[in-house]
Amino acid sequence: MRFQNLLKYIPMAVLAGTLSSCDNDFGDMNTDKLNPTNPMPDQLFTSGLYYFGDGSARQWFGDHYRYLMPWFQYAVPNSGNQFTMFDVNQEWTANNRIYQHYVRTGPNFVATIDAIDNMPEADRNRRQYMKAMARTMIIFHATGLGDTFGDVPFTEAMTGREDNPVFTPKYDKLEELYPLWLSELKTLKDNLNADHGEEQISFGKADVIYNGDVDNWKKFINSIRLRLATRLLKVDEAKAREVITEVLADADGVISTNEDNFRLNYGDKGGPSRDGFQSLRATAPFIDFLSETNDPRLKIYFTENDYSEENCEKLKLTYNPDRYVGGPVSPDDAEDSRFFIRRTLDGNDVDTLSYLNPHLFHPTWNGATGKMAEVFLSAAEVSFIRAELAKRGITGENAQDLYEQGIRQSITMYDVILKDLQDPKYKGTQTADIDAYLENPTVKYNDAKGLEQIMTQAYIHFLKDPHQTWVNWRRTGLPNADTDMGFDPFVIKASQKELPRRFAYWDETPENQPIQRAAIERQDYGDGYYGRLWWDK
Repeated sequence: MRFQNLLKYIPMAVLAGTLSSCDNDFGDMNTDKLNPTNPMPDQLFTSGLYYFGDGSARQWFGDHYRYLMPWFQYAVPNSGNQFTMFDVNQEWTANNRIYQHYVRTGPNFVATIDAIDNMPEADRNRRQYMKAMARTMIIFHATGLGDTFGDVPFTEAMTGREDNPVFTPKYDKLEELYPLWLSELKTLKDNLNADHGEEQISFGKADVIYNGDVDNWKKFINSIRLRLATRLLKVDEAKAREVITEVLADADGVISTNEDNFRLNYGDKGGPSRDGFQSLRATAPFIDFLSETNDPRLKIYFTENDYSEENCEKLKLTYNPDRYVGGPVSPDDAEDSRFFIRRTLDGNDVDTLSYLNPHLFHPTWNGATGKMAEVFLSAAEVSFIRAELAKRGITGENAQDLYEQGIRQSITMYDVILKDLQDPKYKGTQTADIDAYLENPTVKYNDAKGLEQIMTQAYIHFLKDPHQTWVNWRRTGLPNADTDMGFDPFVIKASQKELPRRFAYWDETPENQPIQRAAIERQDYGDGYYGRLWWDK
């Protein structure tokens, strides 16, 4: 889809199911009390959150399953990685992402703010916290675009229904957007502490993330700022240190428990990751590392292969109790059918390789009755960021404590998610399992290779958010072939290939093509997939 109409839509028709639900699940929203021709801010805000969550389904199918999960060796397609694995389909990457931001998600948050600004003064003053939350979501969503493409329209974007609309928005430089985002987020957080002269009205259940809890929103904003600050370490360390010091000294805090996570509950109606996982299987580097270290997440992330004792007996094969098996990642190796061949038994396929655990990606898989949730910013991520910063000497915190805290938070987060999804084979993870894992020689914190260990654990944690792994790899170079986990080379026709570092831009309108072209030219690397973004040094 061309960019032609994207900045003119504000808003989309208010989501037909905006509220309300005692469980705060999108799938249970009622529809009979809404007037879509005169939407209120809470209705628009929920619509924005819905499109934020549902839109990530496009990223799962278009980005994660097709590219990022195979590239970062979380999973491999049924027939192995193909020679074309780095031939990116722009329709699935660029066009999907900008459609979600500029047509569906962003405009609903813009309209939330506009609806408040158009109210009488007394009503407007009572909704300043609402405005801050809506603006936070616009920035949070936009940061993903910047980290994917580079320079993007922001300051002049989504102004199509303003008094002075801009239909050919400029592409803001990424090096200007980062300071802007960091500054504005601070202002928004301060607005949530300010006395606006009137008692503030809460979004309540219209906020399907935090139920209108202002304290949680302040932690979320601080955590976004901390995430963004890590991107600056190689290009503006002074600014990064300033923001990091400010955030960690702030009494409002950061996301520090799983109860604080920025988590969307989808109920039993689906979730963004529900389509596409079925064609992916485990990779040898990833599943071997999880197995060798006895990682409790192994049984959460993957299934055992089909070679049970019963099946082996029928097939007259020797039973191997190690049934977590991954395939090679190199396209050249995929041509060896031994890795991907299936046998047939009693009319069913018997697979050598493990699959992604379907219950982790689909709430009603095989008749299950669980509830799906996705986490977009977690306590574990924040702990790993803080551990990294401590290891780098940027803060005075204890790297080991934060590293271990992040591991515990990651495992318990996924444990709760899978229990909610009611996987019948999952028996849960005990504290003793995590304690034993932390004592594994490869996992036990070793200051001499602390940064590698921290980034490895962040990598394991981000199975369901591989975009963050892509960011971390670009800024740290980890994981790689020299780490304990290993990272196998991609070899195509005997030639080793490098991983892409960005996605190419979307198809622009004729009117805005010169502006996009100028942005491409000033970024030095053209519009190629191997160019380095401003912070990628």
